[in-house]
Amino acid sequence: MKIPVFGNGDVRDVPSALEMFAKTGCDGIMIGRYAVQDPHIFDRIDAALAGEPVPPPPTLTEKTLLLRDLCRELFDFYGEHIGSLRSRGALLFSMRGFHDAARLRQKITVLKGKAAGREIFPRDACFNE
Repeated sequence: MKIPVFGNGDVRDVPSALEMFAKTGCDGIMIGRYAVQDPHIFDRIDAALAGEPVPPPPTLTEKTLLLRDLCRELFDFYGEHIGSLRSRGALLFSMRGFHDAARLRQKITVLKGKAAGREIFPRDACFNE
């Protein structure tokens, strides 16, 4: 083809990215919702493609901090109502691997404002304003 072709769909980690390239011969890949769950996925895929050591995925602590920062930014940018809605989507998708994830998901589905952020991230000063 004379135009770049990008692969898309179910790219969630290094093996699935490499498989997409190998199976399709595409020029590049697009990563959607898994980038919210793990923003460092791009660094790991780049390292694998360059033949360099692949950094490990984020720990649950690192993931929690990333999600906390994302929620804070969403509230700051969109305000209480839309920030709550946007935070729900990001958090619900990202709970895999967390302790007591089912209970957390129940809290998240009714997330409303920064007050709810104190329940999700109770020790965080940015939600204790």
